[in-house]
Amino acid sequence: MLCKQKNLVRRALPKNLISRQTWLLFSRPVPPASAPLLASAETCAGLLVLQFDSALIEKYFDDPRVHLFKKFLREGYKGILLANKDEWIAYGWLATPSTPAPVHMQAKQGGRYWIFYCHTAETHRGQGHYQRLLNLLIEEAARQGGVGQEIFIDTGAGNVASHKAIVRVGFEPRGVITTLNLPRCRPFYARLRPTAPHPALPERKP
Repeated sequence: MLCKQKNLVRRALPKNLISRQTWLLFSRPVPPASAPLLASAETCAGLLVLQFDSALIEKYFDDPRVHLFKKFLREGYKGILLANKDEWIAYGWLATPSTPAPVHMQAKQGGRYWIFYCHTAETHRGQGHYQRLLNLLIEEAARQGGVGQEIFIDTGAGNVASHKAIVRVGFEPRGVITTLNLPRCRPFYARLRPTAPHPALPERKP
């Protein structure tokens, strides 16, 4: 029935409106948090570690991120920002069992801890900030009551840098998700293949 519904939707819509995306899925258990997050008093590698709120969003970002991030707050997602005094360095968001699923997944993927919508500023890439951010978001899941539960994350199939960082912080492959999307909408179709292999990471050059 699901495949039949998918085919009906695909036939009813112009093909150029539908995008197909492949996501590598990972998970790991949530360990106990090492310490409480102290908002602007906490630092990591010399950067401020901040929890998103409306004032913080307006300070560091412009539209369309302001509109989107405030929507995330209304949905109950938890966001963490790495920044210095004048600019943002990296950010990421966490869905929890009490929030909707991540915005790029179907609603049925909700009800779990899931890191999503992470980004590092182009001028600050290659410095380990994404890996630091992932560890902070895992700790946030612990503070939200997730100790011992699985936390999920995904990345695009061709994003080698993200893939490497995700593996380094202890995530393990959990299959592949294929989605069909319309612009600015949740996927209308998603297929999880839990045993599908992930592409091998390139070997480090000597």
